[in-house]
Amino acid sequence: MRYERSEAEVVWRVIVELDDDRACVAFHGNENRRIELSWHANGEGELSFEQREVFAEPLPPQRLAELSLWFEATVGYLALAMRDDWRARASKWLLDRLWLKLSPTARRVSLLVLAMEFLAFILFVGVLLGERWLG
Repeated sequence: MRYERSEAEVVWRVIVELDDDRACVAFHGNENRRIELSWHANGEGELSFEQREVFAEPLPPQRLAELSLWFEATVGYLALAMRDDWRARASKWLLDRLWLKLSPTARRVSLLVLAMEFLAFILFVGVLLGERWLG
């Protein structure tokens, strides 16, 4: 099987296990790829289905923290999209048209430029006030 995005080719081995009240079909691929489908009898005529997929090694804590931050940002964006006031619409428009189109490096540079401009404005106001009071 060849994956569409990565173009990686994976060969799957199929393992079937049958018991009296359980059936399991496991697909084992290379690079720690595994899909397990199992059916369990839960009583009279009831059957439960379980699916488990493993496609990589467990994520390191730093990557989990990054995903957590990404998830929180996504929740915030969706909450903003659900609001209907003018501030939310203007914020979403700025995010969609300007901010989200920037690369992460461009976003950091933009924040740095905005912070420097804010400090320059504060300095300018301080000079004007100092000139007026001391002047």
